[in-house]
Amino acid sequence: MHKIYYQYNEEKSCYERVYPTLLQRTIGLLKGALKRTAMMLVVIVAALWVYDTYWIEYRNRRQKSSLIEKCQELEVQLTKAYQVTAKLSERDRNLYRVMVQAEPVDDDFLNVNSTELKDSTDEAIISSIEKRVSNLQKRMVLLSESYDEIGTMYANQGEKWQCIPSIRPIRSTDLVQFSSGYGLRLDPITGEAKMHNGLDFVAPQGRDVLATGAGTVSFADWRESFGYTVVIDHGFGYETLYAHQEKLLVKKGQSVRRGDIIGLVGSTGRSTGPHLHYEVHLQGRTVNPIHFFSKELTPYQYDNLLRESAYRAGTLD
Repeated sequence: MHKIYYQYNEEKSCYERVYPTLLQRTIGLLKGALKRTAMMLVVIVAALWVYDTYWIEYRNRRQKSSLIEKCQELEVQLTKAYQVTAKLSERDRNLYRVMVQAEPVDDDFLNVNSTELKDSTDEAIISSIEKRVSNLQKRMVLLSESYDEIGTMYANQGEKWQCIPSIRPIRSTDLVQFSSGYGLRLDPITGEAKMHNGLDFVAPQGRDVLATGAGTVSFADWRESFGYTVVIDHGFGYETLYAHQEKLLVKKGQSVRRGDIIGLVGSTGRSTGPHLHYEVHLQGRTVNPIHFFSKELTPYQYDNLLRESAYRAGTLD
């Protein structure tokens, strides 16, 4: 429907109908179209501003959040890998290199703490992960080179490796549990903290006690507090002690091989139950025997054994 136009006539004091020309009508239509177009442009510009200001920012936050989640998962995997290599490094330093009397490899400089990802830039996150991966690779190279060196030294020290204690003195089928590990423990009689210089293997009375390495029996008799005790001199600075036995099956001066039965589990001396107290001495000083079970334990079993022995609060002797 066409618009109807009126114009005020001052002489007649009334409105009179006006009939616009085609040009005037065309101009009017163009003005209306321009107004509608301008309004649409305003709406479009406003929508683009909202999209640019809020939606893109929201999308970036979502993407950052997703990136952080993936990086956190990667950090967890890296942390586990670091823990495994740290255990291997500890075993390399405290067992393998000690056995062949090699200088320890210092890889502590490769420890890198994880980065707080939440408030970090993408570049900082990527840089942190790249650095941890790089250091992990370096540590693995150092371990590989260390094992190669140990393998060469082992080949040249075959006799020595037959003598070094490297198995558990109680068969796994006879072992009930570890009552106590190496370190400060509560005395079962006095209740006071004292240094426990070995491991306590709980086993049924009368089960076999095994020599953990080849050597010569330097003591086989009753010893105060320890009861019936065997001490084996393995040479190369190593010595092992087996205490609280029910019966001794070797004599002083006797040669033994790794795995030979030297006595039976008992509870003699200062003891509160059947078990074997086992110590390893190196150059006259006690060391943690748990580092010397290399021949029969996988790294996973070794870690479990280390945790199990550490959690025991008291001793049986």
